[in-house]
Amino acid sequence: MVSHLPAEPPAFFHRGPSPAARLVFFGLISIALLFLDTRYSYLEQVRQAVAIVLHPVQRAAALPAAVLAGLADHFASKRALSAENEALKLRLAEAGAKAQGAASLAQENERLRSLLEIRSRFEGRAIAVAVLYTGRDAFQQKLVIDKGRDAGIAAGAAVVDADGIVGQVTRTYPYVAEVTLLTDKDHVIPVKLERSGARAVMAGAGAGRAPELRYVSPSTDVRIGDLLVTSGLDGTYPQGLAVARVATVERDTGQMFARITATPIGGVDRSEQLLVLARSEPLPPRPEDPVEAEVANRDGRLRPGSFARAEIVVEADRTAVMVPVSAVVTFAGLEKVFVAKDGKAVEQRIRTGRRSGDRVEILEGVAAGEPVVTDPGNLVGGMPVTVTR
Repeated sequence: MVSHLPAEPPAFFHRGPSPAARLVFFGLISIALLFLDTRYSYLEQVRQAVAIVLHPVQRAAALPAAVLAGLADHFASKRALSAENEALKLRLAEAGAKAQGAASLAQENERLRSLLEIRSRFEGRAIAVAVLYTGRDAFQQKLVIDKGRDAGIAAGAAVVDADGIVGQVTRTYPYVAEVTLLTDKDHVIPVKLERSGARAVMAGAGAGRAPELRYVSPSTDVRIGDLLVTSGLDGTYPQGLAVARVATVERDTGQMFARITATPIGGVDRSEQLLVLARSEPLPPRPEDPVEAEVANRDGRLRPGSFARAEIVVEADRTAVMVPVSAVVTFAGLEKVFVAKDGKAVEQRIRTGRRSGDRVEILEGVAAGEPVVTDPGNLVGGMPVTVTR
């Protein structure tokens, strides 16, 4: 059986007034409420109540945005603080480096001022130099400085720093020179005790060992801490320069000499700026020892106050080995010559005797017939040489 749908919509789908009617109705109500509120303020309390009720809701709605903004500010501030912290660390490191450099420069300036004071004492005879590097041989205490023969530096010149003696120039080249430190085992320097004036000889003992005072009697008045200064007796070192302080004193009555060690005052292992002192005026020649002789005066020809010319012959039958004086190299009280062996120069220590004109007698070290280098100059052991006759 077929049933027909009703023409009117069911109550569930009933829409009521049309949207236009609703708009007009609510519009009129709004205008009326606005007029009444403006005129008589009827809705002020209602608004206050609604605002109080809705305030927590507004805060809750704004909370996520506030949290996000706070987090963004936090991380931005952290990044800014981190960057500022890194910049401050960098500035602090730069300031520290500058401060250390300033302290080092101040110390260097102080050392240079001290060198200038020493230089003023030796006006015209002092040359300022800088240390280039140390020697390559670990068993020798040597330095190489930045000036040589072209600057007027000669072998044998004394080398000092602001505190005292450092060593001696032992070899020169056109633009550099070699300095042997006073701690070298082959270096010897005449000194005296500033307190008592007692003279001695200080000899180097090599790397890692303190120099020693040689040939000092156990009864000599030497105390720990005594200052040793140059005596000036060798004509190389000016008199009165500080050398070392006595470190240890060992006296054994059973030994001929005391064992005394000293600590160098000069910066033999640290100074970078040095002064090279020109050699002082040569000492006058040593006077000849007087000779006494007994002569028979049978005929009475010799009378008191008269003068006579005599020739004294000593060991006329002895054969002597003589070499030119220029062949002998003297350094720190040691004498040596260079002999030619297998086409190379070999250094040999010698002991000399009498001198006759431009020749000197060799008592030990060289045998008759050995070829000797007559003018070694800056010759070094091991260099090739040619023998000419």
